[in-house]
Amino acid sequence: MPRAPGDASLRLGEFTRLVRRKILEEGRAPSHQVGGGLYDNIMAAERDAASGLRERRGEWGSVAVTKPLTERFTLFMSQPAVFSALLPALAERFGCLALVRNPLSLLASWQTVNLPFNRGRIAGAEPCDPTLRRTLGEEPERLRRQLLTLEWFFARFDARLERRHVIRYENLVESGGTLLFRRLGHDRAEPVPLESRNDSALYDPGVIETLLDALLAQPGAWIHL
Repeated sequence: MPRAPGDASLRLGEFTRLVRRKILEEGRAPSHQVGGGLYDNIMAAERDAASGLRERRGEWGSVAVTKPLTERFTLFMSQPAVFSALLPALAERFGCLALVRNPLSLLASWQTVNLPFNRGRIAGAEPCDPTLRRTLGEEPERLRRQLLTLEWFFARFDARLERRHVIRYENLVESGGTLLFRRLGHDRAEPVPLESRNDSALYDPGVIETLLDALLAQPGAWIHL
């Protein structure tokens, strides 16, 4: 049976309180981690020789939180697939932000990773959204499923979030991260060097042309964001 959005929202609230307490009392936070640390990309930088794709690295565990914090510290939680599926309920209770990326670069990235996105599926969201699962299950073509996946994400953000709560990846990189902090009221945050991965050497130019043609042939909700 699909998960009830209201129940999931309550459970997430309980989990949030637990995590905050654990951070304040133990200095540890549950997270996907690599060698006990946080990384900006959980996927390996190089393609695996056997699969030809970038494999997921790290595992679920905990990381040390060494920064001094007050009880009112800001806690970020990220689970794009599940949170997007539950967005209507979550947005009523939590401050929700969406980070969106150029759809061509996003599709190009999906071609390189050994994740459900590569196969045109959204494993974390489909149990919450039977319509999505049925739609993707009935589509035989992988690229078409990827386009449907892309449309699903952008349409949910477009319908449920105010524009000021949607941040473009490209603008975030250009601002050195300060764009995100300003959205949270931290106007004094200093920028840090960030590098865009939109023009990655991992992306096959021939594949890029195919993806671009597919996007231009059927514009989706991403044109609004």
